[in-house]
Amino acid sequence: MVKHFITVQSFFHQIDCFCPDGDHSEVIKINKGDVIKIINERKYINGVGWYFLIEHNSQNSFFAALSDLDYYHSQGLLLSIIDIELTLNYLNFQVDHALDNDDELEFIDVSNKIIESDKLKKKLVASLKSNKPKTMSV
Repeated sequence: MVKHFITVQSFFHQIDCFCPDGDHSEVIKINKGDVIKIINERKYINGVGWYFLIEHNSQNSFFAALSDLDYYHSQGLLLSIIDIELTLNYLNFQVDHALDNDDELEFIDVSNKIIESDKLKKKLVASLKSNKPKTMSV
């Protein structure tokens, strides 16, 4: 399971509360470029479904419904490193196509998308490296 994602567009997420009074529900804004890490801790709520512990920018933690995470990913709001690699591969193909057709406007547009995707990739990779466990040298 992919555990690290980066947001490519800002959105709001409703944090569910399962207390009897339900007063703890709140909305959190997840900004473009934020890193989302899915922690192995999860729980099942009868009648609602699976919830996974999410770490937002290595600061905030909250539980999010699996259905919400699936929705954000399917809408292209959250991308994994694999998603970004596939996007970059396709964009490089589009650059080659624009060069073959001498289409300067398409070349500029696609080049800007490559630059933006590469920035997101570097930020996600940096986050992945900072979360790796340290090994002891002997």
